[in-house]
Amino acid sequence: MKRCQNGTRRNKKTGECEPTGAARSSTRRTNADVQVKPKRCPTGSRRNKKTGVCAAVEPEPIVPTPPMEPGREPFRFVEETTELMKILTPMSKNKVIRFREEMYNQDIHKVSKDGLTELMLAIIYGNETFVKDLLYLIMNESHPPLEYWNYRLDTNETILHIAISSMSVHTLEKLSTIPGIDYSAQDLDGCTPLLMLCKYIYQTMNVKKYAEKCKTYKKMLRILLADTSNKNFNLDAKDDDNMTAKQYFVQFATKEKFKLSDFPNESIRE
Repeated sequence: MKRCQNGTRRNKKTGECEPTGAARSSTRRTNADVQVKPKRCPTGSRRNKKTGVCAAVEPEPIVPTPPMEPGREPFRFVEETTELMKILTPMSKNKVIRFREEMYNQDIHKVSKDGLTELMLAIIYGNETFVKDLLYLIMNESHPPLEYWNYRLDTNETILHIAISSMSVHTLEKLSTIPGIDYSAQDLDGCTPLLMLCKYIYQTMNVKKYAEKCKTYKKMLRILLADTSNKNFNLDAKDDDNMTAKQYFVQFATKEKFKLSDFPNESIRE
């Protein structure tokens, strides 16, 4: 019996020489067969679910604020790291940081390199008592104009979005008392504060490990729906799943003990 050629070996059952090793590599799984997870879209864009292509998202126009008082300078933000910002970092999230009045220099114009105000950083990284103390000083001593409260990040999020995503009930409660604060702002996913909350409740209501989160979200939704007469809700807004706040709301309202009549009937336009 002749010896098989290089790159082949004899099959013991058939006695035939068959390709082996590199000769069979064409049948193996190659890198081309492996599905590569697409890279995250750049800031200011999001992926089209049908085409998979990142497309630029035009941010919603900022709602015009009331005319300024005669003689008042326009409110402008300046990028500058304050001592308070240095304290409020991801490392501080699980620590109890005690607030001291000397930390606050009443300069509400300053934002971090990421564009976050001191209050936004406190909501994200500070403990509840810290946020309460800082919020009290800002509201009662600095008296910021409406431009401060309606300030938007590059993601088009406002302080209302941040309060909700950080589950800061006290902050949302206080922000809801500010006349003219913008409830219609949509982030890059299309979510207004109301739509964001309804979506969070829908996503967590049947998940046991998120029961406490869902309870907090429901408490926050009741705050938003407490008095809807003067809130400029944009009920036509849709998220990246093409859902409105009301479409989410009707799916959990009865189970979570909300009345359908609690939901605002129409968008209030400025």
